[in-house]
Amino acid sequence: MSGNNEVQRPDRVRRLKKMIIALIFVLLIVPLGCSITMLFRIRAMDRQIAGMTEEVQQLKSRLEQANRETAEKVAEPEAVTSEKEPDSAAGSASRGQSTQQEKDAGASEEEKKGTCKVYLTFDDGPSSNTAAILDLLKKYNVKATFFVTGKEGENYEALYKRIVEEGHTLGMHSYSHRYRDIYASREAFATDLEKLQDYLYVTTGVWSRFYRFPGGSSNQVSKVPMQELADYLSEQDIYYMDWNIVSGDAAGGTHSAKALSDRVLRYIGAEETEVVLMHDAAEKSTTVDALAIILENITKRDDVEILPVSEEMDFETVQHLKN
Repeated sequence: MSGNNEVQRPDRVRRLKKMIIALIFVLLIVPLGCSITMLFRIRAMDRQIAGMTEEVQQLKSRLEQANRETAEKVAEPEAVTSEKEPDSAAGSASRGQSTQQEKDAGASEEEKKGTCKVYLTFDDGPSSNTAAILDLLKKYNVKATFFVTGKEGENYEALYKRIVEEGHTLGMHSYSHRYRDIYASREAFATDLEKLQDYLYVTTGVWSRFYRFPGGSSNQVSKVPMQELADYLSEQDIYYMDWNIVSGDAAGGTHSAKALSDRVLRYIGAEETEVVLMHDAAEKSTTVDALAIILENITKRDDVEILPVSEEMDFETVQHLKN
């Protein structure tokens, strides 16, 4: 019996070791798998929140426009209709005078309105779509603005350089684009900003002075008051800007090029300064096609001037914190 026990003991020990190893494996792998799953879910929620924020700002802009139009209609004096029909000569003179007044009023209104300044902006790049976007802008001889994130590698570095070399404005959109990291504190925001600004300078020779907050300056994610971060940018001599027209490509799912372009073209010309928000990300394939439709339309309009972001533009009209 003693001999049998001696033989069985190593087998029990081996089985026990295997069970311990299996238990350790499970205890390590399961939490790791859960962490990875949660990470992907958090990133997806970040994107959804950004899209919802942009949708809310667009709805707000529409509501403000509708209120202005309503106020203008209410302010217009009603025409007084005479019960007595004037004789034909007097009527003709009156109608001629009225027509001329309408023309003069229309001309004055047109002069007052002036040319609409449109700024086409692209967030989240560079990506596999950037080259196609740059090709389209070059074809139509249009300059735009790219609010980029930090992406390392020869392919991305070449795109940063091409943006600058072809005369477009190179803006910043955070290095990591991870909301929970950059908005954790003022120090975290500053660290992320400095990392991106230094990286772009080393890569392109351009010291970028333009910034767009991920999710916009009116986002509800930041743990730091957004006005505090806006003040920090001002201290660093950096301009921040949001938008007043969205294409809708930030929302989840794939939208047709026509749906995106219709949404932009519907509002072009409504304001003196208009900043169009689009996204230069790999999954936004229809944005490229939508851009072609937009450029084909607005480059033919005499009342539209397409410009890259610069220090001369009116930033306050497209800063959500100030509006």
